[in-house]
Amino acid sequence: MTVTLQPGDGRLFHVSNGLTGTVTRASYWSGEVLVAGELDVAASFLAIAPGTQVRFQPGTGLVVPRRFEVSGTSNAPVTFGAFNPSAGAGSWHGVVFDAGRELSMTYTRITQAQTGLTLRQTENSEGVTLSHLTLQQNYTGLAGEDAFYFVVDHSLIRDNSDFGIQLTHCQKGEITHTTIQNNGISGVYLYQKSTPTLRYNTITGNGWHSSSDPRYSGIYATVGSDALIRGVTEAEAHACGASNWIHDNAVSGVIADGASFPVLGISTWPDFQSTYSVGGYNRIYHNPINVANFNQSGTPLYAEVNYWGWSVREPCQRLTPVQLEGPVSWDPVAPPPGPVPGQRELLQAATVSELQGEYSTAMAQYDSVISLDPTTPIVTPALGGAVRSRTAAGHHAEAIMHYLRQVRTRYPGTRAARYALDQQLPLEIERARYAAALTAVDTLLAAFAGTGREPVYLYERARIQAAQSAGSSAELGKQAARETLAQLADMYPQSSVALLAQAQLHSAPAPAAVVTLPAEVHLRNYPNPFNPRTTIVFALPEPSTSVRISIFNVRGQQVQQFAARPYRAGTHTVVWNGRNISGVPVSSGVYYCVVATPQQRYIHKLLLLR
Repeated sequence: MTVTLQPGDGRLFHVSNGLTGTVTRASYWSGEVLVAGELDVAASFLAIAPGTQVRFQPGTGLVVPRRFEVSGTSNAPVTFGAFNPSAGAGSWHGVVFDAGRELSMTYTRITQAQTGLTLRQTENSEGVTLSHLTLQQNYTGLAGEDAFYFVVDHSLIRDNSDFGIQLTHCQKGEITHTTIQNNGISGVYLYQKSTPTLRYNTITGNGWHSSSDPRYSGIYATVGSDALIRGVTEAEAHACGASNWIHDNAVSGVIADGASFPVLGISTWPDFQSTYSVGGYNRIYHNPINVANFNQSGTPLYAEVNYWGWSVREPCQRLTPVQLEGPVSWDPVAPPPGPVPGQRELLQAATVSELQGEYSTAMAQYDSVISLDPTTPIVTPALGGAVRSRTAAGHHAEAIMHYLRQVRTRYPGTRAARYALDQQLPLEIERARYAAALTAVDTLLAAFAGTGREPVYLYERARIQAAQSAGSSAELGKQAARETLAQLADMYPQSSVALLAQAQLHSAPAPAAVVTLPAEVHLRNYPNPFNPRTTIVFALPEPSTSVRISIFNVRGQQVQQFAARPYRAGTHTVVWNGRNISGVPVSSGVYYCVVATPQQRYIHKLLLLR
């Protein structure tokens, strides 16, 4: 295999055992390249020629530089995949574009990775363009975290076992002319204020891991993710067939919860025709649940001027959509009055102003919604719109955080203050202010204890623990994050972020501290004695197709059981919260943890002291 340096660097060099470590010079790759160890390209520039095949040994990955150019063609695509062509998903880590500025990928295929392509902390520039990508047979196809200004177009994202696209706090992104198909959990999973625009996409056949759970969906928006799922005129929709085709997903076409209000089309009343261009024009059909609004505020989800069937010729306002869950405004009429006279109507007007690019007007209108009554549920989407409009208008993060602090100061103890801190949290994480972020998480956990928001903030705590670990404490931070994720998945298995936590635990590599695999299963817990919860640690000498973990009392009665699932070889953790299967705290005493594989059972004694 041959790696060619960028012209001007002076020479050609050959690699016999594969690349590993750090590449510090700008380079140009062609032919066949083997990555034999974790590879960090610290050079200022890396380009990959058409037809190049980059293969990765198990457990390796590629971190690319600030400028990364992959120039495949339709006849000679660039391929990133496992060294073993028959390997399954998760064989290697994937490609990571971390804190970069310019990324261009065309006609590129990424397969068999944990996450095919990760965009992390991309700068506020319009330099990330992904065109004609194929992301297939990974755990997750495309992931983004704190990524801004990216475009995905004319791509195929399919047959990934977890998510097709999974975005965390990603704004000003656009996904267009892309097929997102047959992904196991969700086609597009939007978390923590992710607000991309989706248009001209086909989103179908996703969520096949479940036939009944509405979270398994074409598009899942949660935790303040107000995506724009439209963006065309009536004439454009007719020319292309629709804005987005969202159909035949396993359970839900579009689902929103956690104070998320994606817009699938909106009209104003009574002058409907003058604002017809902001309608959805999506085709949404043949999903058991077409649109689900599981937000608790009672605020409707706008899904107006869409086609609820195969035909686009019948006027959409005459069609009655089927399988809607929760308050969904599908017909272009005025929504019911809000809790404060004029508040709901003003929110609708602010949304229309934002969609039309009138951001200054939208900001003032959203702020007026909040000031009318900062205690009502409707302030949640209003705050999201206020932040979204400021971002679109070019306000930098410090200015937005200053605005959120003003809201908290102006309306102390209200819903507006709590959700302003919720909006501030991802900005603190983005700017690596981890101490402030942890303080915010603790405050929010206390404010939302016992509600559906609690698992969201547990997940945020895990994100911070993983992000702030560095140097000699890196493995401790990662382990703490894994334990928090395990606690979340155990305590809140039906929550909106449990799917994300379970997927990360499933794809997480074994801790680096485990250098040699044990000859047999090792089982322990800490702390021991404990009150009220303990972490159970078990190490497997080889992969197992099914591991079942159960808790028994001294009389041999089963008091708790964790769902059986496959595990890789290495060390894993689960958290027992000291409760039985019914959720009732158990009494002090001796308990036994049983870890059972198809070949053997292992027992460890636990002591609970309340």
